[in-house]
Amino acid sequence: MTCCARPSGPSWALIAVVSALAATAAAAQVEITLTNGEKVVGELVREDPVKVVIQRSIPGRGGALVAEVTYQRKQIASLVEKLSPEDEYKVRAAAVAADSGEAQLALALWCRQQGLAAPARTHALNAIARDPAAPATVALLGDLGLVLVDDAWVDEAEHLARRGLVKVGGKVMTRAEADALRSRGRNSVALRGAEDTVNTKATWVSTIEANVAKTDLRLVELAEQATQAKTALVDATVARDRLAGATEVLERTTRRVRDEAARSLNARASQGALDDQLSAQRAHGEARRAGATAEMDIARLNQLIAHVGREGRAIEAKKIDLLRTLDIARRELDEAKTKLEEVRRAAAPTPAVSAP
Repeated sequence: MTCCARPSGPSWALIAVVSALAATAAAAQVEITLTNGEKVVGELVREDPVKVVIQRSIPGRGGALVAEVTYQRKQIASLVEKLSPEDEYKVRAAAVAADSGEAQLALALWCRQQGLAAPARTHALNAIARDPAAPATVALLGDLGLVLVDDAWVDEAEHLARRGLVKVGGKVMTRAEADALRSRGRNSVALRGAEDTVNTKATWVSTIEANVAKTDLRLVELAEQATQAKTALVDATVARDRLAGATEVLERTTRRVRDEAARSLNARASQGALDDQLSAQRAHGEARRAGATAEMDIARLNQLIAHVGREGRAIEAKKIDLLRTLDIARRELDEAKTKLEEVRRAAAPTPAVSAP
C-alpha cells in the first residue's frame, strides 16, 4: 500500500473543482510598480501574458470611485500580492499611536486612498481632536464630507438635510431649487438631443436631395447621348443604303455599255455610255467604302443606344428609391422639428404670475 496516493475517479475531480473555487473566491490585492516608478494598488481582476486588469479605488469627496484599470505587461516593472485594504488597515491601526495627531492623519489619508471611508473619518476626527487647527486635517475632513457646526464635525449632507437643504455642484440650496436645477439640466440635455436629431435628419434630407439632383443630371446627359447616337445612326444607315443605289446605277450603265457594244458595227459603245459607266464605277467604289464604315458605325451605335437605355432604366429605378427614401426622411425631419418645438416649450422658464 502506497502512502499518500493521489485519489482517482469522480471524487478527485470534485475535490479539484472545490479547491479551485476556494482559491479564487477572494480576489488578490496586488501592488504594481510601473516602469516609470509609479506604484498602484488594487484588486486583481484578471491577467494574461499581454495585460493585467485591476480594480482601483480613486479617492473623491465623500467617498471613492471604483474603476477597472488596464496595464500592459510592458508597462509593469513588478507585481506583488498584498494584504486586502481591510486586513492591512487592521495591522496599521494596531500599530498607530493613538495620541499622535500626525499619525492619526497619516492613517486617515491612507484609508481614504484605499477607499475605506468610515475608518478615514474616524482617524481624521481623532487627528483634529488633537490639533483642531491643522490645515491638512481640516481639508481632509471637508473632502470626507464633514463640516464644522457649533464646534463639532458632522456629516454635511445630514446637517443640510435637517435644514431642508442639499448641496449640488458645490452650492447649497433648497430641495425645490435643486429639483428645478436638475429639471433644467434634464431639459437642457433633452434640448441638445432634439437639436442633434433635427440636424441629423436635415443632413440626411440634404444628402438625398443632392443624390436625386445627380440622378437627374445623369438622366439629362444620357438623353443627350441617346439623341446624338440616334442621329448618327440615321446618317450611318443612309450611308449604308447609298451602296444599294450606287450598285443599281452601276448595273444599269454596265448594261447600256454592253447593249450599245452589241449593236455597234465595231463592237464599241458610245463615249457617253463609257463615261457614265466610269462615273458609276467610281461612285460605287466610294459608296462601298462608305458602306463598310457605316456598317461598323451602325453596330457601334446600336450597342451605345442599348447601353444608354440600360443605364437610364437603372438610374430611373434608383431615383424612384431615392424619392421614396426622401419622402421618409422629410417626414422624420418634420417629426423631429415638432419634437424640438415641444422640448423648447417644456424647457422655457414659466413666467412668474403677479399676485393680484
